[in-house]
Amino acid sequence: MSTTATFEITEKTLGPLTAAQRTEIMRFAPSLSAPARQVFRRLLIVGQDHGLDADFIARSAAQSRAHFE
Repeated sequence: MSTTATFEITEKTLGPLTAAQRTEIMRFAPSLSAPARQVFRRLLIVGQDHGLDADFIARSAAQSRAHFE
């Protein structure tokens, strides 16, 4: 007996962003290390369905920074 499994992979990306969101993200991104920026981006991608307000962006940057300190 043979079993076949089918997987569907959906890749999420960040965007589209408003000018205000881009500005807020860029306020934090340059101060993060390269690995922390990757985590920051992933947090933003996951959270964008719930809205990327300034508080969420700031918390995501802080979590990313703390993860690598």
